[in-house]
Amino acid sequence: PTTTGTGTGTGTIDVVVGQTDKTTAAFGCGAAILNNPEAAAMAGSKLVVTDSNNHRVLIWNSIPTVDGTPADLVLGQANVTSCLRNRDGTTTSTAANTLSYPAGVWSDGIRLVVADSNNNRVLIWNSIPTAHGTPADLVLGQPNFTSAAASVAGQSTATNMDYPYGVYFNSTQLIVADSNNSRVLVWNSFPTSNTQAADSVLGQAAFNNDGASTSSIKMRYPSGVFLSGKQLFVGDRGNNRYLIFNGQ
Repeated sequence: PTTTGTGTGTGTIDVVVGQTDKTTAAFGCGAAILNNPEAAAMAGSKLVVTDSNNHRVLIWNSIPTVDGTPADLVLGQANVTSCLRNRDGTTTSTAANTLSYPAGVWSDGIRLVVADSNNNRVLIWNSIPTAHGTPADLVLGQPNFTSAAASVAGQSTATNMDYPYGVYFNSTQLIVADSNNSRVLVWNSFPTSNTQAADSVLGQAAFNNDGASTSSIKMRYPSGVFLSGKQLFVGDRGNNRYLIFNGQ
């Protein structure tokens, strides 16, 4: 934004979503209110937001221009006034159309990828949903849509996860920050099947390693991930640092 006024301010906010005005900070459940949103992405002309503590993803069909504009669509819930984890408030009713604390989100305007953190999985929609509660097409990190178990310490593999947080795809590779396993998983092409194994791992010497540490190759609870050209940026949250990997 263009800075206005004097001093070191960053300018005036133009539009706020999730609140009725720019001086309110309430939380709740509805089409126009949020509860601890974690991430946002553009899906073509649509705005996508992970409304994490409401266990849902909200979609605006166009970028809001007025404060408090309600979302047009919700994923993870049957309607915009329901906000329970996995739709019923439990950890045992996981399905293709439920969410439990979604965090990272990515879209190219065609596909949608969401890190469903508390369900220890990543969900993929092969096309942008147009109806409330549309089920995901693919799941990574779990053997099926009804499983939500975290990988057991010391038993990590190329197909399981423990609290995935950040997701990003750069037209070639899908990157997932598998936070509680202190690693980043890499798929060399966009996944096309359920439980598709990752092709490589960063932050660990092998897929079956998952200990957190601080070194030139280790991580501690990575969070955000971003790809720009051949460079990968990783928020190494537990080590209070950002990591840069220069690709070939």
